[in-house]
Amino acid sequence: PSVELYAELQLYHGKAALLPVELLTESESLVADWISTVEGLLIETTDERMEDPCGSPLTELGKWRRRRVLLGSLVEQLRSKSYRTILGALVAAKSRLLKKWKSVDLQITDAFNNARDRLRYLEALSSHLEALTSSPLPSPSTVVTSILPA
Repeated sequence: PSVELYAELQLYHGKAALLPVELLTESESLVADWISTVEGLLIETTDERMEDPCGSPLTELGKWRRRRVLLGSLVEQLRSKSYRTILGALVAAKSRLLKKWKSVDLQITDAFNNARDRLRYLEALSSHLEALTSSPLPSPSTVVTSILPA
């Protein structure tokens, strides 16, 4: 976020009634930009149709690692003090944009948790996935018996 906007909003911390309309408008504009950027990112990271038909199971593992890192970075950015200050100004001013932001924030959290959970699952299977991509390929019965409990 804008350093100048952040600095000005800190001057009005806890004094929502004194918050100038220009600062509120600039904050709302900034949050609206965040919303559109994050929504685009979420669509991009959840698009399952873009799978590589020639990809290996390890490719899938790499894809989920990248998603988790990307979404984790986004979550950490949004937890920073400057982001919280701007969102706090909207909360104090009871902005209508907050409802949309809360929805997007939940989507971010859900996408991050989904990526984290899928990655955990795939990492638990990674030794078996590596066996599938190695040469020579093991017989299907060997792979199935190594994955399924006896």
